[in-house]
Amino acid sequence: MRRAAVSVAPVVLMASGCVTVHGEDAMVPAVDKAEAAKVVRHFATTSNRVNRDLDAELNATVEAGVLAAIDEASLKVRRSKKPEGDPEFEPLELSDTTYLVPELRGGDWPKWFMADTANNRGDDRWLFAFVREGKDQPWRATYLTAFEKDEMPEFELDEDGLAQAVPVNATGLAVAPGRLSETYTDYLAADRTPDTFEDGPATSELREARQKERKTARYVTQFVDQPVTEERFAPLALRTADGGALVMFTTRHSWKITYAQGVPLPPTDDFTKVLMSGTPKRSVTRTALAEQAAVVPKGSGPVTVVNRISGVISARGE
Repeated sequence: MRRAAVSVAPVVLMASGCVTVHGEDAMVPAVDKAEAAKVVRHFATTSNRVNRDLDAELNATVEAGVLAAIDEASLKVRRSKKPEGDPEFEPLELSDTTYLVPELRGGDWPKWFMADTANNRGDDRWLFAFVREGKDQPWRATYLTAFEKDEMPEFELDEDGLAQAVPVNATGLAVAPGRLSETYTDYLAADRTPDTFEDGPATSELREARQKERKTARYVTQFVDQPVTEERFAPLALRTADGGALVMFTTRHSWKITYAQGVPLPPTDDFTKVLMSGTPKRSVTRTALAEQAAVVPKGSGPVTVVNRISGVISARGE
């Protein structure tokens, strides 16, 4: 599976509808599917406006979590090159959408759902997660990942077509959703190759690529991988038909490249230059956030990281 590079600028929807709750403990749909459709349509419309105007201010109000962090950095860089905006931006179109709406406890927040869509950027299916932090808050996109057509898992649905949310501390899975961020970053940092994850571009191949960069004749690279535990980056998980789970989760990664004495630093790329603080004399440190989509099996067995999208959010020169 190849790693997808998906860039969608932010959007927002102040929800006009609301969930009818029959008691704080009642299990109810997180959103009506008709309202979910409005959320997705508004997302596409507003995303196009943000990408055309390169409006970081609007972005800050409409996305949350890892998607917001990655897109805001990207918008900052694009705006530095095109201060008047990007009128030639090709509008995003989403279609053939399936709404994956879980039942959640009526009195609990946040509410969330996922949307599986086709798009005019290619043949991949895009899976969005939308979150609403409170009844007076807008729906905001927090995760976006891409699947090849044969990679999208089958989800468990009840007789009403509702999906099943998997708690972050769920038992009965190879790895609980709330532990995936730590488990994955531990895997990347390990000297040996644990069998926690299936081999692939975001696991074994990423480790191998890093190993080649750790020490060369011209420079050394230090990698630091950290789990992300802040609530705004909380993982989201849906039960799959085979009893496992599809989990979206966030990680943080830094890598410092230090050049040997007397070796001139290569020109800094435009993206890093815009986000950089300090003056690069011998080293450059980049920090990125990454959003992963993983299929976690029931019981035991290796986790498959189906897709990984990473974006640099800051840089420092020394």
